[in-house]
Amino acid sequence: MHAIRRQTRTRATLAITTAAVLSCGAVIKSEAPAAHAAAAIDPTSYVNIVAHEDDDVLFLNPDLAAPLRAGDPNVTIILTAGEADGSPFTTPATSQADFAAQREDGSRAAYAKMMGLADNWTRQDVIRPTDADYEMDTLVGAPQVKLIFLNIKDGGDPNELDDLTNLNSGADSSISTFVPNNTVVTPTPQVYTKQSLINTLDALLNQFQPTVVRTQQPSDIYNYALDNVDHLAAASFTDQAMASYHGPGGDRHVILEHFRDYADNNMPDNLSSTQRNDKETIFQTYEAHDANAYHYDADSPDPDYKNWPNRQYQRWPAGSAWNATDADGRIEAFAVEDGTVMRWYQTTPGGPWTGPEALATPGGELAPQLSIVRNTDGRLQVFAMQYDSVAGTSNVVTAAQTTPGSSFGGWTNLGNPNGTGDQTGLPAVGVNANGDLQVFAKNYYGGVSTLIQSSPGGSFGTWTDLGGGGGVQDGLSVASDSAGRIQLFAKRCDIPAAQTWGYQIVSCWLAHWSQGTANGTGTWDATEWAKGGISDQPVIGRNQDGRLQVFFRQAGGSDVETVAENSDGSWNMTPVDFSGNGGTGSVAVATNTGADARIFIFERDNSSGVSVTQQSAANGTVNNLWTAMGGLVEDLPAAAVDSNGKVVLTTLGTDGRLDIQTQEAAGAALTFSGWQPVGS
Repeated sequence: MHAIRRQTRTRATLAITTAAVLSCGAVIKSEAPAAHAAAAIDPTSYVNIVAHEDDDVLFLNPDLAAPLRAGDPNVTIILTAGEADGSPFTTPATSQADFAAQREDGSRAAYAKMMGLADNWTRQDVIRPTDADYEMDTLVGAPQVKLIFLNIKDGGDPNELDDLTNLNSGADSSISTFVPNNTVVTPTPQVYTKQSLINTLDALLNQFQPTVVRTQQPSDIYNYALDNVDHLAAASFTDQAMASYHGPGGDRHVILEHFRDYADNNMPDNLSSTQRNDKETIFQTYEAHDANAYHYDADSPDPDYKNWPNRQYQRWPAGSAWNATDADGRIEAFAVEDGTVMRWYQTTPGGPWTGPEALATPGGELAPQLSIVRNTDGRLQVFAMQYDSVAGTSNVVTAAQTTPGSSFGGWTNLGNPNGTGDQTGLPAVGVNANGDLQVFAKNYYGGVSTLIQSSPGGSFGTWTDLGGGGGVQDGLSVASDSAGRIQLFAKRCDIPAAQTWGYQIVSCWLAHWSQGTANGTGTWDATEWAKGGISDQPVIGRNQDGRLQVFFRQAGGSDVETVAENSDGSWNMTPVDFSGNGGTGSVAVATNTGADARIFIFERDNSSGVSVTQQSAANGTVNNLWTAMGGLVEDLPAAAVDSNGKVVLTTLGTDGRLDIQTQEAAGAALTFSGWQPVGS
């Protein structure tokens, strides 16, 4: 991020007098005791890895603040010093060394603000005998909150352009750090090789034992604002370090999340007023120390800094369709953890759960959104997007049960709609009337491509471009209507005139592709439904009478809206708003059974918990009264109906384990069991 500082703030710094040795072999110089000397494992713990001092508060928030305030351990690792070329917006101009120091001040102030504590930190020089030193700061009054500054040179430093990127690509074999003014670290530039930086991040991950790791986007999004190269490199280095970290104590319960950065420039606002106001207050606390951010916010014709606090998007949202019902009626849930797919399932229909069971490792990283479908022979099949941020590749991969209800076989690579590159979208899968599975994915140019099984349960053919006109965003939703025709819905957006850093918001709408007849080729609906009114990915539900219904978040806020299929198969595309309790991301839906079967709608809300509402009657309107179910969930919920007719809500907890809530009795009542961890 290009950022600066408006004023200097006096540091609250404790004297550096003594040294203690950590279990990882590093030496900390400070009069405070060494943190994590015993490397105790906490049930919930976060590590954020970002390029610059403001990237976390701008792009990872509001998800950043909620667990901090809940008291969960949080370590944020900032890779670069952020010095750029100093700030030209002060008189006199701020030097690189002062600017880097001031941005660190801003980071400390923002975290103290989030915690409601004084801006008072213990600052430590971590001396590493075989590698580069770094600074680790601990918030006084909240020792579980730490900031780590590696101080690699910023990609915008005119003396050493794109150091982090060049190190990652191999163009540079080593790079040096930058020394901010008033640093507590030895005032001599240190050196990183690619492997030593990966080793440093891996050592920190293993020291702090996170259950959730957050970082930035490792690849640009074609046709939308190009990202800062430091952001992309920071995410790629995080991916590489994660290959050697396997969760607290090696239990594999670790979630990796990537967040969009400059690609947010073109997206509509998607935070509730409560979340926007909180995020703005946090960012303004940082901004008071960064003259570049203040300048762009107040004076620039491209006021990105003013608008970023209004939104948060993940690069690859996890979606809300990650569970399915087995051939014998058992619910199964799947999530990406520790670089592969984990599986939890009921041991008997409607009964207890077991798991997680790890599927084979596909190689490379998996994006978190999965599509689960049941073949005509009863076998469940999982589809995912596998990527390599260093090689710049991405492919759709799939794995299936060897027999119905059994374990899964290995992965099959279904390739890339464009043959090569890193722009493959997240797959969504439907079932044709003849039993063939059909895979859909966003392609390089922002259209949609598809590939179809040659026969039910058989191999897949080649990718075919369905068009779509560009601007399709990740998060497709697919279902078959009562006539057996596949219907696909997507969030599609205008393409900005210029893919630059500058702010240029575009309008997004509900795009619709459907088969004219069962097993047909299908066409796109030319109408830009709800244009300017959609922010997050749509989700398809099914009414008791078989009609499909689509749910999505409203742009400019976070209300949930819906459109429904008519009895003749046409669509009423006038959105109906039924409010919500805030939050971001797609909703989860499930339709219970019986004569009074209603669609239940779940959302991740303002508090990072879950709220629920439902139709007022079978096939009826949706209530705008939401019930908070509590909890602190890390990702979007999914829902299904068990063999007893009860709605079961599944979610990943902040500890990386599966949590569920089950209806206390089948029917329309919004009475659930409360959160229960299942499996191990």
